[in-house]
Amino acid sequence: MNSYKRFQRAMEGDTPDRTPVAPMVNVPHASRVLGVKPWEYVTDNALYVKGQIAAQRKYGYDWIFNHQPIQGITAEERKAVRVEQDFVVLPTEMGSVLKIPLDGGPAVIDPALKDYSMLDDLEMPDMDRPGRMEPLEELLRQVGDEVYICSKVPAPFHYAAEWMRGLNQFLLDMLVNPQYVHRLLDFMADVAIEIGKKQIDVGTHGIMMEDPSAAAQVISPDHYREFAYPYERKVARALKAYGGDVIIHICGDTTPILPDLARTGAKCLSVDESVDLRKAKETVGDRVALFGNVPVETIYRGTEEEIKAGVRKCIDSAGGSGYILSSSCGLHRGTPFKNLHTLVDYAIKYKKE
Repeated sequence: MNSYKRFQRAMEGDTPDRTPVAPMVNVPHASRVLGVKPWEYVTDNALYVKGQIAAQRKYGYDWIFNHQPIQGITAEERKAVRVEQDFVVLPTEMGSVLKIPLDGGPAVIDPALKDYSMLDDLEMPDMDRPGRMEPLEELLRQVGDEVYICSKVPAPFHYAAEWMRGLNQFLLDMLVNPQYVHRLLDFMADVAIEIGKKQIDVGTHGIMMEDPSAAAQVISPDHYREFAYPYERKVARALKAYGGDVIIHICGDTTPILPDLARTGAKCLSVDESVDLRKAKETVGDRVALFGNVPVETIYRGTEEEIKAGVRKCIDSAGGSGYILSSSCGLHRGTPFKNLHTLVDYAIKYKKE
């Protein structure tokens, strides 16, 4: 059974030949594997593809995370890149401006929506621009159906908060301008749906929707249900109806909202280290697959035995049917290569008692 079939079988809730292994290797670690700066990796489609394939072949895990939220960079965006002394500035199509430290991952420094009077002027991004789908197309060309390729769509709550308004302003908006917040969230859900449909048309195997701004340390379960859940559900169900498989990831302790997440229409839930996998399995049953959750700090700083213990704990808690072993979140840039080799190699060999 190859990696694609193994991953797909777990996503379907079945039991593959072994537990699939899919650490969340994105900008920081993949660029380090390739030996380039994070900003070079983000702003060059060819390096991005090369970095993801190099990391998968180096470690031998079962997926490739096509993780760029804007997907490939277009020629217009590439021309607009500005290299400063300590960082790179990248304007994006929807108006948000990213800052990429020379040795770190990107962050939004200038949200796009200064005022809700601009809401009616927002335009759907053009997913047919040359370069936008280039990384996914090239990954599929080189890898085909040997390794599971999982793309990414912008979670409505997170991207409304971080990319469009700025998190602090958006949290205030939820209290004083909830009607505008819902309009923005509905638009961002439509954006995510169009991006996801394009990825499905190109041939992606799966789609990740990461919503870190909806984490328990940021908003309450009640606010999650009012502002984040309806739009995650809108996206997940629309893409499911279109033929796509969605994985939702939210940082922090999602235990109180696991029943809600299981009703979104997602096929799989990615949970971080704050969630007890055994309890999560009991809560969601066979309604969705589970994905996670060896702590990234253990993979970063842990001893060989601590990493192996983390693998055993996860597989013993959730292994068997409908489970994919992963890191709890995106890996640190400085994660030692030998530590990730330990995680992957041991997970491949380990059988649930």
